Amino acid sequence: MNHLKNPWRTLIEAAATSPSPHNAQPWKVRIIDETQSELFIDRKRALPDEDTTGCFMICAMGIFCEALAGIAATYGLELSAEYFEPSFDNELNLFAKLNLSKANEANAPFPRELYSKRKTSRLPNVKKSVADNLLNRFKTIKCATGQQLSVVSDAETIHWMMNLNLETTFIDMNNGPYRKEFHNWVRTNPRESAERRDGLDARCMNLRPIEFWMNANFYWMYRIPVISTFIKHWYRFRMGHIQHFGVISGSFWDSQSAMAAGKYLLKLWMEMAREDVHIHPFGNLVTNREARNALEKKLGIENIWLVFRMGYTKEPPGSYRLDVSEIIID
Repeated sequence: MNHLKNPWRTLIEAAATSPSPHNAQPWKVRIIDETQSELFIDRKRALPDEDTTGCFMICAMGIFCEALAGIAATYGLELSAEYFEPSFDNELNLFAKLNLSKANEANAPFPRELYSKRKTSRLPNVKKSVADNLLNRFKTIKCATGQQLSVVSDAETIHWMMNLNLETTFIDMNNGPYRKEFHNWVRTNPRESAERRDGLDARCMNLRPIEFWMNANFYWMYRIPVISTFIKHWYRFRMGHIQHFGVISGSFWDSQSAMAAGKYLLKLWMEMAREDVHIHPFGNLVTNREARNALEKKLGIENIWLVFRMGYTKEPPGSYRLDVSEIIID
């Protein structure tokens, strides 16, 4: 199609840089012909004990679809989709039927290279605030489901949010099913990380392999007051100074809303990447219901579904991604 010899492979390879919880990459694609394909959710790459509603994986699928469409537009193509009610019942669950056609007009929202530039960064923030005009621009990004970005810049509130995140992490890591599922995605061996190309790589977690391994396996230390206090101080030191937290609220806790929220999130993240602003999501603050309730009460914001540290950092390492051959199925 057009000037692309293998349009689907080209688009999938570029969209494979899309973010997903634990870098699980739950997408699989069956190519039917040059213009048609089917997109599936891979149940083996879901997180049923952490993402108990499945909405965060559905959100990731929405991100992937939005990336496919945006990258297609850079080649003068239009991607349309027929979506199906998401399910995790089978090993592979049909999410959408995709169709490519020639675009009537050029309408690429972002340059192609920006999709690979967008990264999660867990490196310390440099002491530079994001300018108010940029924050206001990020807040005005539109979404059909009414998503809203709020920015927390008050130092006292940020300190409270950091403490809540640490306490919640300690609680979650002492939950057996949660911990076991988390361990499945821990990658502390550089060779294993490069071979598997998924999961939480110590390089990207801003941890030395031995530190990451100890955090994942010596979870019982979190219950010892003196050690837990030390871990908190060490964690804040490694995080560096935080100028801003981003908080996204809106419809999310059903499949259609989660998919639409994913499309919104990619647009927001890409606009931030355009300005060299990095984000670091704090998943425990929203997947843990008690923490989410406390956060909503503290901030006076309802329906929070994503919290992230935002700011400027050095260039973060890129996560490994599955090869196109591992995403495409027969």
